[in-house]
Amino acid sequence: DDDNDGILDRDDSCPQGLVLWISSPATDQDGDGCHDSTEDDDIDNDGILDQFDQCSMGLTGWTSTTLNDWDLDGCNDLLEDLDDDNDGYLDTNDNCIRSPMYTTQGSSDGDLDNDGCLDDSEDLDIDNDGIMNDDDNCQDNPSLDWVSSIAEDADRDGCHDENEDADDDNDGVLDTFDLCPNSIESGLDLDNDGCIDDIEDFDDDGDGIPDSKDNCPNGLTNWQSSKSTDLDRDGCMDSIEDDNVERSIFQLMSSSSVVTAGIFGMTMILLAGLVLVQRNKPRVGGFSDDTAKVDAMYVNRPPVWEENRTKEKLDDLTKVGYSPEVALAIIENEKKIIDSSIENQL
Repeated sequence: DDDNDGILDRDDSCPQGLVLWISSPATDQDGDGCHDSTEDDDIDNDGILDQFDQCSMGLTGWTSTTLNDWDLDGCNDLLEDLDDDNDGYLDTNDNCIRSPMYTTQGSSDGDLDNDGCLDDSEDLDIDNDGIMNDDDNCQDNPSLDWVSSIAEDADRDGCHDENEDADDDNDGVLDTFDLCPNSIESGLDLDNDGCIDDIEDFDDDGDGIPDSKDNCPNGLTNWQSSKSTDLDRDGCMDSIEDDNVERSIFQLMSSSSVVTAGIFGMTMILLAGLVLVQRNKPRVGGFSDDTAKVDAMYVNRPPVWEENRTKEKLDDLTKVGYSPEVALAIIENEKKIIDSSIENQL
């Protein structure tokens, strides 16, 4: 024992080292004959130098290998190391406790869901929602602590129905236009309303007529039954599908604007005629007896101008010196005065 440290030279890694000391667990943890604080670069003698050893004062009597120390950090995986692959995730929360060495946690290095598994090489469920990557339509947009279920992911496509999935039942019809956004089965959808015709849709062709009353339930789509397109409201478009359109007089009137206008015009004429007849109808009561006035008018009537007097008057006036023209003018004026007097009395 050259250095007299209590360790025989054959077992002493520092046989001619520091003197005036005695090897003990306090000064020489691994008992290799090297003073821990001044001589020993591997205090626990596990093969990992103290400067790289995260358990430099740890277990002794073992040598670090990838079998017992995956990340070669100097900590025995089974007895000392709580994070075998040193990725920042404790083994209890790490789905891949032996990931490739020198990886760290977080999405920046390819661990999107922070489960301790490298997305590219280890993780079959990148966002950890319970849907494998091959079936997950939202694998790059994880929701924290969310696992896919029928209640929140009807089509199990890995997208949260409430805030990620624009087509909850994955039927090709966006939820904003889907009348059955949570269908869980597939089948024929004639009118593309998102409802399976056989089990969900009560109006397969989407014409506004229920299938129970629709004579053409699987007919034309993208139209609405109305008086102008489906006169008898049987769900068959008159111009294309309906070969038996019953037209009553009222229906014919309502369907033809020309006929309707003609009937309206005739009605207005009849009403106008009735108004005129009513206005010209004599009143039955409330009139006065004007018989006496009429009789007095004829009694006091001035003499009517007699045409045979014209020549006589003309001769008389010419005899007193009037020219024939002036005499004729005087006669005409007198005649007008008499006629005017008669009219006023009438």
